[in-house]
Amino acid sequence: MKNKIFISICLIFTLPINIFTIETHLLNQLRKTNSEYESAVVDLIHRTIGAHHNFDDFIVQIDNDLNMNNLDTFELSMVEENKKLLIKANSAVAASWGFNYYLKYYTNSSIFWSGKNINLDSSQLPIVYEKIRLSSKDYVRFYQNICTYSYSYVWWDWSRWEYEIDWMALNGINMVYAQTAAEFPWIKVLSDMGFTREEIDDFFSGPAYLAWFRMGNLKKFGGPLPDSWHQDQLELQMQILERYRQLGIRYVLPAFAGFVPDQIRRIYPLNNFTTASDWIGFNCNFSCLTMVDPLDPLFSRIGIAYNREVIRLFGASGFYSADVFNEMLPKSGDLEYLAIVNQAVFDSLIAVDETAIWVMQGWVFNQDFWNRTRVEAFLSRIPIVEKKFFFCFLKFYFIYTGSFDYIGFILRDYSSF
Repeated sequence: MKNKIFISICLIFTLPINIFTIETHLLNQLRKTNSEYESAVVDLIHRTIGAHHNFDDFIVQIDNDLNMNNLDTFELSMVEENKKLLIKANSAVAASWGFNYYLKYYTNSSIFWSGKNINLDSSQLPIVYEKIRLSSKDYVRFYQNICTYSYSYVWWDWSRWEYEIDWMALNGINMVYAQTAAEFPWIKVLSDMGFTREEIDDFFSGPAYLAWFRMGNLKKFGGPLPDSWHQDQLELQMQILERYRQLGIRYVLPAFAGFVPDQIRRIYPLNNFTTASDWIGFNCNFSCLTMVDPLDPLFSRIGIAYNREVIRLFGASGFYSADVFNEMLPKSGDLEYLAIVNQAVFDSLIAVDETAIWVMQGWVFNQDFWNRTRVEAFLSRIPIVEKKFFFCFLKFYFIYTGSFDYIGFILRDYSSF
């Protein structure tokens, strides 16, 4: 018997590319100029130290040639007769990380989720006597759990988000989820399809449950959401994304996973739909969501419409999240059916962004249903490695006896990409 423990799993599917292509894709996504990155880091430094010290004593220089093997790198050294600190880095995130390194190890300062302790005064900066040069161990440092949007983020305003994004950069995070306002694109898409506003409002869960609405587990529980909520979340998402771009943090936007309002059968009586399973004791008034059959052309039509509206509102990020069977079982264990479901999601995504990389939680496989054969089938239509590329973000572990590598997809600890 195999005992498996999954911790923080995230799978990424993409078009036929190799490792060097994905590196280029990451580096070029929504890239700003070096001077813009330098200004963004200086602003971050100012926000972090406030009136504790003159932020002009920190000089930021972005040097694209500094990185080694495409790994983020920073250097710290004193200039102008040891009066100022030069932070030289290949990216804004690396520069922010370097600044935080200096705060921690030269001033005994710390920045944490609930506050900060800055031990700087108006006198001269502590001196770095020998140049410091550090490189990251990982190419991608992914942060967040998709559920955190309902655990915590849903209650945050821009001030709290700004502090969190600063914390991300200070700790070297360079890829995150960006799921705020994921419901806003649905309003236009569903309206264009013929749904009434009452039916649309009845689809969405309340704020504390949106993470599970987005994963197809819940509908309308705790809802409806007022128009003011949608508008506030849209404006907040715009601020969040702009700050990510300023600091060079890559982000993962929402994508269509197949779930639609129950009333779709009124609008499309001749099309084919399935019903998801009940979720952890919620009855079918609040779970058992309707899913468009992946074999039905309507799946692609709705998927393209939603994904296109996401890109119209937020821009193409290159990375998109869609989770189909989160803590739910597929209607069938048929291998062909499992393959088609995944292919349908992927095809509707690359139809609107041909460079798209699909980010999917691997938590779905934490059920006995997903044996070796079914996982192989589920992933079989997605391009993996050279001809078909598969990658896994976030560290996770298998504890088991024997070998279980998902037929060459090699799920393992990718802590050093």
